[in-house]
Amino acid sequence: MDYISWIRSKVGHDKVFMNFAVAMIRNGKGEVLMQQRGDSGLWGFPGGCIELGETFEEALRREVYEETRIRELEIIHQLGSYNRPEFVYPNGDVAQCIDVVYICDLHETVDLSYRDSETMDLRWVDLSHLDVALFNPDFDRTIKDYLDWTGPKSQEDYIGWIRSKVGHDKIMLPSVVALIRNDKGEVLMQKRGDSGLWGLISGCMEMGESFETALRREIFEETGAQNVRIVQQLGIYNWYDSPQHFPNGDVAQFIDTCYVCELTEAIDLSYRDEAGETLELRWVGLSTLELPLFNKNLTKVIEDYLEL
Repeated sequence: MDYISWIRSKVGHDKVFMNFAVAMIRNGKGEVLMQQRGDSGLWGFPGGCIELGETFEEALRREVYEETRIRELEIIHQLGSYNRPEFVYPNGDVAQCIDVVYICDLHETVDLSYRDSETMDLRWVDLSHLDVALFNPDFDRTIKDYLDWTGPKSQEDYIGWIRSKVGHDKIMLPSVVALIRNDKGEVLMQKRGDSGLWGLISGCMEMGESFETALRREIFEETGAQNVRIVQQLGIYNWYDSPQHFPNGDVAQFIDTCYVCELTEAIDLSYRDEAGETLELRWVGLSTLELPLFNKNLTKVIEDYLEL
């Protein structure tokens, strides 16, 4: 029996303390995932009461999965704790609620059509132009704090923005590289759309991303794979003496953070993305590599990988 059911079986509707973990899950457009609740038909954020013996983070992940079926969640920041002195639920239960609110990022695509007894609807919402009715009026303060938060903000297409300012000039770009291996010891390689040459799955970070968030996003964008296990960090490579020259004239000094990864799903080697980044995918034995590389710096990364 869950804690709420048990405590209510003892005290009925009387006022008790309840402790909640709440997720403000954001996407790359600056929107936040909101849930239309099954008990009231009003809107809130995924989350729920912690169970005995759970941490707030464990409760957060469990509740988010139960209400949205999201498994891959990255907790970015604890926004704060909020005390609701008295809240009356539609069934008559009364509680003083302590909400611990977390800002989170996704590592998978959310199915907005998911429904269960707790979730009537899921929707991405721009909190600066909120147009849904909140089940908890105190969320106004939580939303204000979120909008005022000065931590990492999502910003799509950093390269497009910075190139609009500096043109083709050489700039420093932090990027992530995935050496995705299979059980045969092969590594997944990509034939790139910009040059027709081969490389590892990789890409530049966006503002507000962690290394792991950027890695999972790039893997999904370039291969369609969503279920990735990061095994270890291979190393960080600063190519200060070997800048990359792109076919369009852009020049960049890359600082690559490289990870060894494994897939927990079958990969579709016929995958091609709409942006044209991926012309072909192929499993390759790196010890006998014969494919032409788009970037000679990858030779050092491959050497280090083979020495593991």
